[in-house]
Amino acid sequence: MTQDRTRVVYIGGTGRSGSTMLANVLGEIAGFVSVGEVRFLWERGIVQNRLCGCGDHVADCAFWNEVLDATLGPGSHRSRVVLATHLHRELERRTRLRTLPQHLLHDGRSEAPSGEGELGEVLDRLYAAIATVADADVVVDSSKLPTYASLLGARDSIDLRVAHFLRDPRAAAYSWRRRKNQTDLGPEALMERRGVGKSAVLWAVWNRALELMCADTPGAYARVTYEHLLGDPESETRRLLDALDLPGDPSSVFAGPGLVRLSPNHTVAGNPSRHAHGLIPLVPDDEWESRMPRTDVGAVTALTWPTLRRYGYRTRV
Repeated sequence: MTQDRTRVVYIGGTGRSGSTMLANVLGEIAGFVSVGEVRFLWERGIVQNRLCGCGDHVADCAFWNEVLDATLGPGSHRSRVVLATHLHRELERRTRLRTLPQHLLHDGRSEAPSGEGELGEVLDRLYAAIATVADADVVVDSSKLPTYASLLGARDSIDLRVAHFLRDPRAAAYSWRRRKNQTDLGPEALMERRGVGKSAVLWAVWNRALELMCADTPGAYARVTYEHLLGDPESETRRLLDALDLPGDPSSVFAGPGLVRLSPNHTVAGNPSRHAHGLIPLVPDDEWESRMPRTDVGAVTALTWPTLRRYGYRTRV
């Protein structure tokens, strides 16, 4: 890394959108490193000591130990747990749903919520350390939450580029209802499940909020959809890089149409697919179109309209 500010590609949107897939692809481009959902580093990575993408627990991962030494200073795991608990609480306080108006009202004339004080300084050091340890020019963070994007964007040390990643809200709602293993918590653990109503409302609120917060900065915001990415992965990845004014050639990432080469990574949180490596086919998951109850389809459509139309999705399926 040679630039003064840490360049971060932030994948924003909502859960079950396929953001882990996009992060995996971007992380394979020369000069890029994908580290998963960084906002969960403190809770899931340090306090809960879940699995890193490399297969080691975060406390045993050489990459994260070097990053955390540079960020927090050398220390025992126990002392890091104490500090991480504090940082997680502060981060939650600054990014929870009730803070959304404060983030939205920032218009360039008033100071944006910036994680000032200890949290802000830790974030400055954290992203710089990730880039340095990985010897990367671009850090890919798939944290998704728009309020966390706002927090990062207000830091002078971070050059934030937002990849707004969308998926049909009915597909996302269907995915939230599925039973999925949470492999980094053990073979019997399950991922969070969410009702269609909550999924739909958060899809509309978070996606529109992310656009309102970030879309006015030329070259720092671009929208891409799950459906288009799966339709032509290499072209859509190249288009995204061009729109965000980022260097990088994605051609070496793809072994053929819809076939991506993935290496082991150091992602701290995200979909269990972050652990996949080797030659991985990118296959659209459209099971919802035939299996989702029509009442649920109708409910999600009603709750997300007109945001649904704004982003080009059909209101009738």
